[in-house]
Amino acid sequence: MADATPTKAQGVTTRDLDDNLTKGIAWLERSIAIIVVALLFLTALFIVIQSVQHLFESITNPGEASLTNVLSEILLALMVAEIIGTVNTFLRRGVFDSVPFLVVGIIASIRRLLVISAESAEYFTNNSAIPVSVLVELGILIIAVGVFSWSITQLRQHGEG
Repeated sequence: MADATPTKAQGVTTRDLDDNLTKGIAWLERSIAIIVVALLFLTALFIVIQSVQHLFESITNPGEASLTNVLSEILLALMVAEIIGTVNTFLRRGVFDSVPFLVVGIIASIRRLLVISAESAEYFTNNSAIPVSVLVELGILIIAVGVFSWSITQLRQHGEG
């Protein structure tokens, strides 16, 4: 039976090809992550600029809806920042941490809760009933925040977060 480990004279081994392929995939993965971070940073920058513009507009023309939009945009920027931090952690450690994604889920749910609450104020102003679909969505969002929070505590208790 022939020796499975060839000498330098015999050429490139399967292990060498596997190592090179693995290194290439790792390089590609890091490159994509860096591009994603750059795009997310630009997105967050544009969101913050837009939030500042809307904040000045809401100061000059006060209104509940415009402040709700500003708050919604700020929370969106916070979500993008959390994702940037997660990708940065991935670039440093080489593994994704699930907790930041759960935090983004909490922020997104709270953002939607605030928007629904602001929209529901219109129902109270008109003395009309709030649609059942809105109430169901509120309930689902509240449960989602609870589940995300519970998941974070479970991950941290088991040393994964």
